[in-house]
Amino acid sequence: PIMHWMYLLPEVQLPRIPNLDPEYYGKPGGVSHLLGVHGFLSPKYKERKSRTAYEIHAILRNMTFPPPPYQYKWLRPKGFLTTDTYKTYGNASDWVDEWHNMPVSDCQQWKKETVVSPVDTDVLVKDTPTTTPIPSNKSIAYITYGYLKPGSEPRFEMFIKGALETWLQGNDLYYVLNLQFQEKLESICMQEGYQEICSRLYPIYVQCTERYYGASPCCKMEQGLLKMIQEHDNYEWYVYQDDDMYIRTDYLEEFVKPLPSHEAMVLTAKPTRELGHTWDGDHRLRNNCSSHVDFKYPWGQPIIYSKPALQEVSNGFALKAMSDICQKFGITHDVGNPILHWMYLLPEVRLPTIPARDTPSYGRIDRPSPLMGMHGFGRPNGRTTRNTTDVHQAFSQYTYPTPPYQYTWHRPKGYMQTETYRLYGNASSWKDTWHTIPISDCQGPVHDPWSNSSTST
Repeated sequence: PIMHWMYLLPEVQLPRIPNLDPEYYGKPGGVSHLLGVHGFLSPKYKERKSRTAYEIHAILRNMTFPPPPYQYKWLRPKGFLTTDTYKTYGNASDWVDEWHNMPVSDCQQWKKETVVSPVDTDVLVKDTPTTTPIPSNKSIAYITYGYLKPGSEPRFEMFIKGALETWLQGNDLYYVLNLQFQEKLESICMQEGYQEICSRLYPIYVQCTERYYGASPCCKMEQGLLKMIQEHDNYEWYVYQDDDMYIRTDYLEEFVKPLPSHEAMVLTAKPTRELGHTWDGDHRLRNNCSSHVDFKYPWGQPIIYSKPALQEVSNGFALKAMSDICQKFGITHDVGNPILHWMYLLPEVRLPTIPARDTPSYGRIDRPSPLMGMHGFGRPNGRTTRNTTDVHQAFSQYTYPTPPYQYTWHRPKGYMQTETYRLYGNASSWKDTWHTIPISDCQGPVHDPWSNSSTST
C-alpha cells in the first residue's frame, strides 16, 4: 500500500472478501455478496469456524452473485504530493536509478500549506445514476457494430452515445469494433460526458477488413457473435442490429415473454423475400433466386437469436460461413444472414413492424403505436431525418400494444430440396468445412416442393 500510494495509483474497491472465515455467507440458494474469503482454517482464532477450501467452495457454489450494474468506488489519494520526499525527488514513477523511501515523518502529517489540484477527487463513485431506470428484464443482450475512422465521431455521438442515453438506459450495449480502433474508443471514453455511457459499453474487438458494405460487416457479425456466445452465454436472447436502430425495449421484453427461449429460433421484423435480395439493384433477377415460399427468408435487420439458435449457428461463424456467403452472393451482412439461417432451417418468428427508414407518422397519438422501433433514421434520404433523441421523444408519447400478441412462425424447408443438402446434409452437422450453396441451389427446388405450408400463426 505504501508503494502504491507513492506511485499515486488509483484503486478500485472490490466487493467484500472477509479476512477470516465468516459465520454467515448468505442465504443458501440465494445471493452472496462476498467475492471470496481469506484466512480460513486459521488456528489463531479457534473460537471461529475454520472451514476447509472444499467446504467454502460447496457453500458458495450454491449461491449466485449479484448481477450488474455494479457500483465502483475509486480512491486516488494525493497525500504523497504533499510530502518532503515528493518536493525533493518528484514523482516516484520518474525514478530510474534510485529509490527514495519516504521517512516515517512524511506519513504522519499532511502539510496543509501544499496546494493540490481539486480536479482529482479523493473518492469518486462511478455507477449508473440512481435516476436511471433499471430494466425489469436482463435476459436480452443488445449488440451492434461500428467503426471509428477519422470523421466518424458524429456517428458515434448520435447512435452509440445516443442509444445508451435514450432507449438503452439501464441496459448494456456490446459494441463490435475492429481492434485497430481500441485506442480511439478508449480516448473517447476518457472525455467529459462519456464516463457513464462507457461504463455500459462493452467492446468486442475483432480483426476484419474495414469497409461499409460487403465482406467487412459480414466478418464483424460472425466474429462478434461468436465471441459473444463464447464469453457472454448468460442471456436468453441476443439482438444484433445496425447502429442506426431504435428498439422499444419494454415492448420487446413483453413480446418475447411467452416464447420458448429454450428452443432454437430467430425473430425478424421484415417480410419474407427472395434470398440474396438487396437494395443494390434487383438481386432476385441477378441471382434468379426462387420466389417460392420455401426459398424465401426475411431480411435480417435486426436479427434476434434465442440462445440455442446462436449456439447452433456459432459453428458456422467459426467456419467463416457469413464471409463465404457474402462473397459468393455479392451481398452484405443483413442480406447474407437470411441465407445462413435458411441453410440451418431455423424457424423464424415475425416481430412487429420496424420501418427501414424514419417515418413521418408513428401512429395515432390517442392509440398505442404498433411499431417495435425504427431503423435508418438520421439519414439525408428525402424523408424525415430525426436523430436518436428525436425518435425517443416521439415514441415516448405512445404506449405499446398490450398482450396477448399474435405470433407468426415461418420455417422454410427449401434447403432440404437442394443439391447441397443432398450432398452434405444438415448444416448444423458440419464440424470442419462449410459448404455455401451455389447460386443455382437458390433458384428452385431439385425436387417438387412439399405441399404443406411452412407458415403458421
